[in-house]
Amino acid sequence: IADGIIGTDAKLRILLGFESTSCDDGYNVRLWGENGKGIISINNHDVIQFGDAFKDILFILSDCNDSVHIQSTRPSSSSLQIVSANGDDYIEIGTVDAGFETLVHPDIIIDAGKGND
Repeated sequence: IADGIIGTDAKLRILLGFESTSCDDGYNVRLWGENGKGIISINNHDVIQFGDAFKDILFILSDCNDSVHIQSTRPSSSSLQIVSANGDDYIEIGTVDAGFETLVHPDIIIDAGKGND
């Protein structure tokens, strides 16, 4: 759990790596929240929980075919950036039940990289 210090503007960076070998399946990444914490899951395993101090979130995707689902963000978030690489990545924002404008609060920046994103 990475709570951080309240009143700071910390940046959370998730680097999925740049593989030098070929790959079939990429990473399945999900950002969501529960019990007042932001949660990032990779391949269905919760890998980090974080608090309000982390205002900026940066995902750097791999060269594989990654999938990113931004279900929700913390209301205190100020930016969300997704940088794709060479894979054919898939990015989904929001949920079926609620559009992204009610669940995803920060500005969103997407760099689609080289694949068919």
